[in-house]
Amino acid sequence: MEGAAPEEVERVAQITAAQLNAVFDGKKPAFLETVSEFTSSFARDLPPGVRFAEAGGLECIYHEAAVAKELNLPKGADVDSIVRRKLEAGTYGRLLGYGADTMHGRPCHYVSIRRNGEDFFGFMSSPSREQAAQYAEARKQDFADEFPAEQWQAIIKYLPGN
Repeated sequence: MEGAAPEEVERVAQITAAQLNAVFDGKKPAFLETVSEFTSSFARDLPPGVRFAEAGGLECIYHEAAVAKELNLPKGADVDSIVRRKLEAGTYGRLLGYGADTMHGRPCHYVSIRRNGEDFFGFMSSPSREQAAQYAEARKQDFADEFPAEQWQAIIKYLPGN
């Protein structure tokens, strides 16, 4: 993040730490990074059940059991191949625990995670408000677990179809 303000660098570091720790604990299916070799630098020392995948110019660290559960995969499914196919196709949103496979699908809900009343992180989620609320709560909890002294809130906004 060359040239970025120190506050922005810190925010990205906090987002990364919270998401990676949630994956390591199995609360979040995967963490994806577009910066080449960033995620692969963790690949040598991952907790049990956590794997690294690379495809489509993307790098991903994923919790095998959490991905299988999120995608409702049958026992014995080749999770690594499925993760790689989703990375290649650009349909990885559910892998990340967001509830929408792409940023372009409509209708959907946009989830804004706020820290101390200010926007901190956001993602597209399910068209179902109930499901979007579940994903919003889970991702909000990732940050609350990592930074319990902060006040966290998830705001959900419906985005209609075109």
